[in-house]
Amino acid sequence: MKSIGAHPPRATLDGARAVLAGLFPAKPADHDLHMDRLAERARRLGATIVGRVVQRRGVSHGGVHLMGAPLSRTTILGRGKAVELARLVCETAATVVIMANPLTERQREALQDLTGCAVHDGTRLWDPPESGRAADRKSFG
Repeated sequence: MKSIGAHPPRATLDGARAVLAGLFPAKPADHDLHMDRLAERARRLGATIVGRVVQRRGVSHGGVHLMGAPLSRTTILGRGKAVELARLVCETAATVVIMANPLTERQREALQDLTGCAVHDGTRLWDPPESGRAADRKSFG
């Protein structure tokens, strides 16, 4: 069985239909690379990627010092992107959302309630021992 997360409970991605989502700063252009790495890791764990949602955060509201903060303490994403994520999950019959960002338990639960499916912190995905590849947690920080 392929699992995710560093601590129990462990979940499987075998056969999962996954939507990837993430909050990224507007200036660096490497968010696609982060999402591609997350997609590859999820595929190795058995998921089929059915969609992506990316929230880009600019510097206009609050300056550079807020770039690392979530747009919403509840969902990490802004309201519009959170609704877009929920719609995409519905339209694609996704069974899991994998966030590229670290999530608090409260954020994970709020996103699960919003989307109606399991939500995982992609920074905690790990490769199964048989793959011979260790997770590079810095890729998604």
